[in-house]
Amino acid sequence: MSINAKLQTVKEISSNGGLIGRFLKARLSKYDFFWNRFNKDSRRKFMALETELDDFAQKVVSEVYQQGFSVRKLDDFLTNQEIKLLYDDVDQRYTTTPRQRGDDWSLPKNYLEYYKGGFYPKESQDLNLDNPFDKLAIHETVLKIVNSYFNSIGRLCYIELNKCAVLNRDDSATGSQRVHRDPAFRTLMKVFVYWNDISEDGGAFTYMPETHIHGKYGHIAPNKKLFGGSYYPELSLYNQLEQKKLSGLRGSIIFGDPAGLHYGGKSYDTPRKLSTFVYYPEADTINIIKPKFNIQGLDNSNNLLSKRQKLCLEIN
Repeated sequence: MSINAKLQTVKEISSNGGLIGRFLKARLSKYDFFWNRFNKDSRRKFMALETELDDFAQKVVSEVYQQGFSVRKLDDFLTNQEIKLLYDDVDQRYTTTPRQRGDDWSLPKNYLEYYKGGFYPKESQDLNLDNPFDKLAIHETVLKIVNSYFNSIGRLCYIELNKCAVLNRDDSATGSQRVHRDPAFRTLMKVFVYWNDISEDGGAFTYMPETHIHGKYGHIAPNKKLFGGSYYPELSLYNQLEQKKLSGLRGSIIFGDPAGLHYGGKSYDTPRKLSTFVYYPEADTINIIKPKFNIQGLDNSNNLLSKRQKLCLEIN
């Protein structure tokens, strides 16, 4: 990231509660009492909105709470016809020319081709509510899971669709291929979808179970960065921990808390096709990431959106 981009980040932080306020929130959010206080308004909206989860959604939330991730399939959420339309849309996106990487994009991630997103989290993004891919990010069950995990309203903050190049085994890990924690005061959630079959050697998302705030290893290699992106700890701090490679078939969907230790696996056998939906607790979008969506299709879809979806997108 360029010096100007870093200065702009500090400027934005300073204007959204100040550096001292961010420091205190980052330290105190680890404690339930203060977290609940910081999120009291969002928690109130959540409790007025959410009904009891069905067994499926509750199991997903419980697994993420316990181990930091849960793996499911698209057909747990969509009909066969909806999946066909979704696959057709995503397959078509992958036939287009990848996005041109700007000089001010975060580096190094030259092993990735981006078909949506890639300049995280600085750019504004188009969100088409009539498009099956964009609509998946605000699917009712997905948002129920996100909200229930946060115990407050979750905001969709960013969408990414990329393809990972095949690498040699002796290539050094760079960027998000290194073990890291994503920036968060306490927690966040990413929903990953595999758009082709992914083996353990195919770039599988890899997670160290129970290293999130709810896990028994959450204290290992804690995030020491107040701002400036992901935290990359030294190997000696976590090398004793289990690593779980989450391989899966096309249509696998992973709910993960990347405030826990994780990394994107290197692909050795086939280019990995992956999308990511990023959600933060509503209160955190003031200080960590501000969603910047240009919402399209709203005239036709607004009356069809649920209260949950409108809160996710901050639509009145």
